[in-house]
Amino acid sequence: MATATVRRKKITPVPVRFGEEERGFLRMIEARASAESRSVSGQLKYFARLGMIAKDNPDLPLSFIEDVLIAQEESKAGLGRPISGASSAVEWRTRGVRNSNKKRLVPKAQLAVDEAVKAILADPLSGEPKSGVLRAIRVVKFKVGPQQLLVADKFDEKRNIIEAWAIGPHENFYRDLQEYMDARS
Repeated sequence: MATATVRRKKITPVPVRFGEEERGFLRMIEARASAESRSVSGQLKYFARLGMIAKDNPDLPLSFIEDVLIAQEESKAGLGRPISGASSAVEWRTRGVRNSNKKRLVPKAQLAVDEAVKAILADPLSGEPKSGVLRAIRVVKFKVGPQQLLVADKFDEKRNIIEAWAIGPHENFYRDLQEYMDARS
């Protein structure tokens, strides 16, 4: 029986140079690296990863992103409880979200959205499955005071990715979501 050899591209180290004007920044990175028991290179990689995730998910607070990264590493190490419905850590994406009004919400409502996202990450199959044109979408409903808010998401089990499709108040939520989905088709 023949075996296939998988060739992997060799990773080439990339030097990062800091000029005189960035010395303070470099000292801050060194201090953080020391405090978090990382090398300076490791700290730079960590900050780059955080920055990329934050750029792709502008609605999520940095502390939440850090918590998800920690949870992913704990899951890989066999700590914590596994995510139901997923074989490994789940990625949350908000790229292209319609009605991404989280920034316009009052702080209390923003925190409630964060809690809803945490609940979805803990159980990607939570939420009410929709039918018809919206059949791939699940919606989680929650209240902040008298106002009902909704988070619509789609879980891709093969890639372990949850895509946020809409975040906002109940008024015209489904109509706007269907218009957005029709426009993407």
